[in-house]
Amino acid sequence: MGILISTEDMYNLMLLTQCAYDASLPGGWLNTLLPLGATRFSKVCIKTLTLSDTDQCLKMLALPKDNVETLIFPILNVEERKRVGEKGRNGGLQLSAYDEGGRIWNLIFKYWDTSKTYVLIEDWKTMVDTNGWEVEVDTLSLWSFRFGCNDKLCFAFCCDGKRKCL
Repeated sequence: MGILISTEDMYNLMLLTQCAYDASLPGGWLNTLLPLGATRFSKVCIKTLTLSDTDQCLKMLALPKDNVETLIFPILNVEERKRVGEKGRNGGLQLSAYDEGGRIWNLIFKYWDTSKTYVLIEDWKTMVDTNGWEVEVDTLSLWSFRFGCNDKLCFAFCCDGKRKCL
């Protein structure tokens, strides 16, 4: 028995395949997202990775609160804002994130009330390890945007570090 794929999933897969291919061309992946219908781009922050961002136990990227509230929150709908603030294991807004290699990562965008911090969790540590990003060496730009075909919030990471990121 074959795997059933919805029309929307097939369309997304074709778009992402094209994006991954285009990412290897001059101009990189960011310029390829516009023709694919990505909208509402915003550069959220530039962050040099710290020990806590790459810690094996924490497995999270802490985001600057002011940047999140001024650059991401205005493009969130009511339901998305509610999900970001939900507590517990099932809380947080699931989203896709893209690296410069065109790879897709499942992240959860969440607010940790105890530390008053917005974080990205789930596949974050695997993303760091796969890309070979290093503490105090690599500086990442985080972009937010809406994916054209389904208007879902997505993030993209671009390495602006001292060395060429993978």
